[in-house]
Amino acid sequence: MSLPRSATTPHQGRWPRLWPIASAAVLVIACGYALGWALVPGIGTDDPLQYDLAIYRAAIGESAAGHSLYDYATGEGDVFNYPPFAALILWPLHWLGDRAAALGWTALTLAAAIWTVVLLYRAAQRHHQQRNFPLFAIALSLVLVSSAHLSTQLWGQLGALLTVLVLIDALGRLPRPFGGALVGLAAAVKLAPLMFIPYFLLTRRYREAATASAVFAGAALLAWGVFPSDSARFWLSETFRMRERVWDIGDPANQSLYSFVLRCGLGPTATSLVFAASALAVLAVWAVWTRRLRTRDPVLAVLVTGCVWLLLEPVTWVHHLYWPVLAGAWLVLRYRDLPRRGAGVAVMLLMLRPMDWGDRVPDQNGLWQMLSVNSWLLVVMVTVTVLPALVAFGGTSHGKGSSEIEAIRQLA
Repeated sequence: MSLPRSATTPHQGRWPRLWPIASAAVLVIACGYALGWALVPGIGTDDPLQYDLAIYRAAIGESAAGHSLYDYATGEGDVFNYPPFAALILWPLHWLGDRAAALGWTALTLAAAIWTVVLLYRAAQRHHQQRNFPLFAIALSLVLVSSAHLSTQLWGQLGALLTVLVLIDALGRLPRPFGGALVGLAAAVKLAPLMFIPYFLLTRRYREAATASAVFAGAALLAWGVFPSDSARFWLSETFRMRERVWDIGDPANQSLYSFVLRCGLGPTATSLVFAASALAVLAVWAVWTRRLRTRDPVLAVLVTGCVWLLLEPVTWVHHLYWPVLAGAWLVLRYRDLPRRGAGVAVMLLMLRPMDWGDRVPDQNGLWQMLSVNSWLLVVMVTVTVLPALVAFGGTSHGKGSSEIEAIRQLA
């Protein structure tokens, strides 16, 4: 029996009105803070703003002048490391002035990050059948102030744009004939999204795997026609010289699995063997969880696949680390029980870790040093191993089996 209106306390009527307003205010502050990292010196770090964006534009400028994309280097030795197709896509930035390029790129990055959370929120709505703007606003705020997004905004990186392209495709948001196309395009810009082709195969989305492969190959051939010498150089030489082109692949800022093994101080042969065994173990765990989550929580399977890409690529800087943040956001938006929602919150909070590497630990001897040096890597490992277990063995999923991706396709 409901209480009469006169018997309710003032707070019971006030909080439902104040909570959306407060969460909206938090979201506005988070957006402003993220934009400040991109455009206002001194808010984030004292590093040059849009540093990587400047590298893209300068390398393209060198190409426009008749030189190679891969001969350009900054005074610190940083170079253009993407396939030639990336230069083709980014070429319009060369026509813009510095300020216009920075503003336009920042707007695209912010929009991409927002859209990733919108995609997850709309997928979660299928289960809850009701809107919860405050929860969406808080989850989005944590994504925008995560180290992954702040560093992407600060340096003008590609992480948010590649992530949203892959997420749109992997969640089945493209019309069926075009499924896989965005994964293929993203992989032509940066090779790591190729990880989603075996994901498509493992989840029996064979048409999308074929489309992604065809688009990737077609984009690479198109770029070869436009940049023949640079394409030959990238695919036949530069791809195999990554350790030489990256300033220090064993630096603690690199949170890939290979970099972790490299920092263990093993010999070259032992490093290769340990990394190969570790990579095979990661792939085996991923395959098991992907098959299990395929009918229980395919959205989490997509996000875990993104985390596996982070583990296996040779270089994983902080601006690559959107996937664990989004996995945490998904658990917050999708589940209501404390273990799963709490785990999602914990992952998101851990990804707020500051990016100050000024006190870098030269080695990882001892447990505390190892945890400190590899903190982001450990979060990714937890996302790949623990979060799927919480979902797979954590009660009913309230889903509709293997039709869930099909249902996501129908979301407006």
